[in-house]
Order: sequence, then structure tokens, then C-alpha cells
Amino acid sequence: MSFSDFLNSAGINTNIVLAGLGGGLLRVLSRQDYKLREIIVSPLCGTLAAVNLTAVGIHVITKAVEVVGWDMPEDSMSTERAVAFLIGVSAMWISDMVFDLLARRLRQA
Repeated sequence: MSFSDFLNSAGINTNIVLAGLGGGLLRVLSRQDYKLREIIVSPLCGTLAAVNLTAVGIHVITKAVEVVGWDMPEDSMSTERAVAFLIGVSAMWISDMVFDLLARRLRQA
């Protein structure tokens, strides 16, 4: 059983995992100073966020596009990957802020 088969059997789409991981990696590579914490945690946070939030993100975007009157792309797979990637990158910004806040609080204590 491959890792992809394992994820699929658990109900997790491999494309979403890879897109979230890619978003996390982009966030790590876009930083000027690398911290070991960011190199390890950012892709994992991006993947977890993408796996858990992509379905909600697609639903919200679909409703917003309907309100505006635009058409959704025919290829639903590309939409799914794009939303997962954006969620992965966004999760990095949020995790950076949270970890920086926690680090400051712990230094003060």
C-alpha cells in the first residue's frame, strides 16, 4: 500500500495534501531568514489547514462567485488545488503570527 493509497483510504485527497504542502514550502522559501521551526512546522501547518479547510473554502468561493455572476472553471480539480494552495500559504502567515506572539510571551515570562 502506497502513501497515496493510505491517504485515500483515510478519505484525504492526495492533491490537497500536496497543494497545502506546496503552500507551506512557498511560505518557508519566501522568508529572508530561515528558522528551523519554520522549515519543519510551516509545511505541516499548511498541509493540515489545506486538508481540513479546502472543502469549506471551495464552498465559500463557489457561493461568492455565484453572487458576482462569474462562471466557475470547468476543471474542478484545478479549483480544488488552487484553494488548497492558498489556504496552505494563508495558514503560514497565521502560524507565523501565533508562534511569534507565543515566543514573545515566553521570553517575557
